[in-house]
Amino acid sequence: PIVLKRIGLAAPRLKIELRQGEKKTWKLAVAASGSTSKSTAEAAISSDMPALVQVLKSSTDALSKGPDDFYDGRAPFKFDASDVRQVSIKTSGVSLDAKKSGDDWTMTDPGQLPVGKVLDGTKINDLLSRLTSLKVDRYLKDDLGKEKSTGLSPARNRILLRDGKGEPVFELAWGAAFKDESPKASSGPERRGEYYAQARLKAAAFTPAIGLAAAEIDSLPLKDVFKDKAPAPDKTPGKTPEKTNAQSNDRDL
Repeated sequence: PIVLKRIGLAAPRLKIELRQGEKKTWKLAVAASGSTSKSTAEAAISSDMPALVQVLKSSTDALSKGPDDFYDGRAPFKFDASDVRQVSIKTSGVSLDAKKSGDDWTMTDPGQLPVGKVLDGTKINDLLSRLTSLKVDRYLKDDLGKEKSTGLSPARNRILLRDGKGEPVFELAWGAAFKDESPKASSGPERRGEYYAQARLKAAAFTPAIGLAAAEIDSLPLKDVFKDKAPAPDKTPGKTPEKTNAQSNDRDL
C-alpha cells in the first residue's frame, strides 16, 4: 500500500473494470509516475499483470473517457426526412411556415414572404438533410435548460418539423452561445463556440440541455430559404423581347 500511494496507484487517475455479469473479470489501474502532469511515463497494474509496469502516457490518454463519450451524439437527430411535410422556423432572422405537396414546398401563409422573394424548396430539403447530420458536442446539466441565461426558457430559436397529419417528427431549440471550457477544448485563446440547445424526436420529452457546435448551427441554410423572385416578362404591346447575347451571336454567324 505504501508503494502504491507513493506512485499514485492508491488513488489512480484511470481505472477500468471489465465484468461478465456480476463477476469481476479484469481490472486496470493507471497513475502518473512523475510528480508533474508533463510526465511521459505512467505506472500501471492489472489483474493479469500484478507486477508494476511503466507505460507511455500517450498510450493511456485514449483510454480516458467521460460520460459524453458513451452517448450516441447523433441519436437526438435520427429522424426520417421523408416523413416531413410541414416546416416551422422561428429565429431572430427567419420566420416561416411551409408545407409540402408532392415534391414542392410552398408557404402556408404567403404573407410571410419577404418583398421580392419566393420560397426555395431545395434549401428546405437541404436544411432537413443538415439537421439529420447534427451531433451533440456534449450533454450539460439536466436542469440547465430552465435557466434564462441559456436562452432556452423560452427558446430564442426553434425549428419544428411535422408529418402530413400534423404530428411532430423533430424539434430543435437553441439559445445563447458560449465557449467550451472543457479540458477537451483547444488550449489556445479562442475556444470552440457552442450553443445551448435541446432536441426531441416526435412527441418525446426534450433532451437535457446539450451543447451544439456553433459552426454547425450557424451554417444551417436558414437565411437561404428565400430567393429572389424572377422578374415578370415585359408584355408591352408591340415591344420585341430583347435578344440574349447567345441569340445575337447566332444571328451574326
